[in-house]
Amino acid sequence: MIIYFSKINLVTTELFDVYEDKTVLNRVKDSILSYVRSGISYKVEENRINENGQIHQTSTNYKLSIGTKRANTIAGVIYKETILYYKKVNNDTNEIESHTIPTIEDIQFFYDVEHETVGFHTRNRFGYREFNVAFAELINLCMKENNIELYFEANLYNEGMGIEEIESELKKNKEYKKVNISF
Repeated sequence: MIIYFSKINLVTTELFDVYEDKTVLNRVKDSILSYVRSGISYKVEENRINENGQIHQTSTNYKLSIGTKRANTIAGVIYKETILYYKKVNNDTNEIESHTIPTIEDIQFFYDVEHETVGFHTRNRFGYREFNVAFAELINLCMKENNIELYFEANLYNEGMGIEEIESELKKNKEYKKVNISF
């Protein structure tokens, strides 16, 4: 399993205020901790073209579930519900037929609001790009629901960290009691 880390960036005009007044950043972080909640969902509609050239509309629903929320952290799961397309041989006609089945994928995450970083793992049908878009949109929906004009993006950290660096960063956060890493 690969653990990814993404930076949560503020992309509204309040960003400029953060540089002038450090209390603005604290208000932004407090808004995230106050308003991000379980049950919020985000829906994406896409058109797909099958092998026969027919267009089918596919809905994907992302739902946020918060497991624990502490002073500066949020741990939870994002569920992705969609339709999976697959092919099957018809035993009577010996031809390939397209079928669909509902599917749910999940990604657990740990969001360190203080350091503006989210750690997560991925699934085969729920990758890091899709997670980043869904995570940011779910936060944005929570802000919009509470009339808070903040907009966020999530961007994958591209720089790698060695085990020593990860250990050092984890030791800085006093909320961790024990972390096991096995190879």
